[in-house]
Amino acid sequence: MLVRVRRFILGRRKCTLRGPTRIRARPFVTFSRSAEEYPESYSLKTQRIPAALRTALEKLFRQYPRQSLQRDGVAFNRYLANRRTLTVNGLSGEWENVGQSGGPLTYRKYEGVLYAATWLPSSYAAIRRVLHEINAREGNFQPKSLLDFGSGIGTSVWAAHDLFGDTIKEYVCIDDSEEMNGLASYLLNGGEDKTDQLVPDHYISGMRFRRLLSSTFENSYDIVIALYTLGDLADLRQKRAVIRELWKQTGKFLVLLERGNLEGSRNILLARETILKKIRSQDSSNVGFVYAPCTHDLVCPHTTLVTKLPCHFGQRAELSLVETDSDYYKSYGYKLEKFSYVVFKKGDERPENSNYSLHRVIGPEKRRSGHVVCKLCTQQGHLVQTVVPKSKGRTLYKHSRQLKWGDHLLQPRGVELKFLDLYPRSSHEEGS
Repeated sequence: MLVRVRRFILGRRKCTLRGPTRIRARPFVTFSRSAEEYPESYSLKTQRIPAALRTALEKLFRQYPRQSLQRDGVAFNRYLANRRTLTVNGLSGEWENVGQSGGPLTYRKYEGVLYAATWLPSSYAAIRRVLHEINAREGNFQPKSLLDFGSGIGTSVWAAHDLFGDTIKEYVCIDDSEEMNGLASYLLNGGEDKTDQLVPDHYISGMRFRRLLSSTFENSYDIVIALYTLGDLADLRQKRAVIRELWKQTGKFLVLLERGNLEGSRNILLARETILKKIRSQDSSNVGFVYAPCTHDLVCPHTTLVTKLPCHFGQRAELSLVETDSDYYKSYGYKLEKFSYVVFKKGDERPENSNYSLHRVIGPEKRRSGHVVCKLCTQQGHLVQTVVPKSKGRTLYKHSRQLKWGDHLLQPRGVELKFLDLYPRSSHEEGS
């Protein structure tokens, strides 16, 4: 007798049906792990701005001709992408100003509108991704206060509120442009002009706006953020002064995030070097370590590369108003926002794990039959490529197949992986 075998998916289980009555359910192969040992991926699905913000933006954009926003937005986007303020002296290795930087970048209302029409969704996705990593690693982290330096139209505030909800009771937004503060308040009011109110009824409560970052304030904030801000400062000394002051006002986490080009990566490297000098000063008020993306406090390997390349990561974002008119982006339906970032944690020293070596995945992984190819920044401070085969154990192999760009690879002690340098290093580094 011929018995038909039919396979189908029932919910999340594979089932085999033999004949009319016999059903055998077989669960999917799962990768058992504890959340502490093998954290979930830090990458998120395509990020979309909150509905309340979208409604306010639609009201804002209706005040301007669509064609003008499209034309001016493309030019504004090109200007920001090509802006240069930092370079490295080839002889001394010291940071220097770029003479043609054009000075500090100032925003009026129309520039703020263009920023919303070009960069808001992608910058929202980037900061949302970084805050998600902090929340995922800290577990029950409930910040009470947030300082946003260079707040612009309030992108970081929307991202933090979407993730942490009403646990944050105080938001302090600092931007030297009064018109940008007014635009941020307009969006928080749902697209309603409430300038006649002494205390506007914002969608997010606890909002305060300032124009200057003052060193006289003794307050500290659970989260301090500077999103796409260091690149707007043209002077090297001003950048360093701002970085030190932000670290001074940090209570727990300092989040610095820039665009994922070489200019943005250099600004992040400058911030990393500046704060690590403060930490190494042995001052009790400066105890801390590099929380992300680095798994070490050593010299960044990107500073020793013969070929200068940015350290950046990627996060999918919905298309902005300007990008929706681009045939290139419409063919994908999303934008891969590349960003450079560094997160410092204050008040604690770097925890040591005797069971694992911790490495950061610095590029898209390649899954092959029986092995996974990963690009890593290792705990020893090297940029390498490694292959994780099945022969290294089922647990590690399954863990490596689930990795995404920006995640942590946990290498168990006693399990050896072969590391191959990704890029040539300078003779000084090779001899050290």
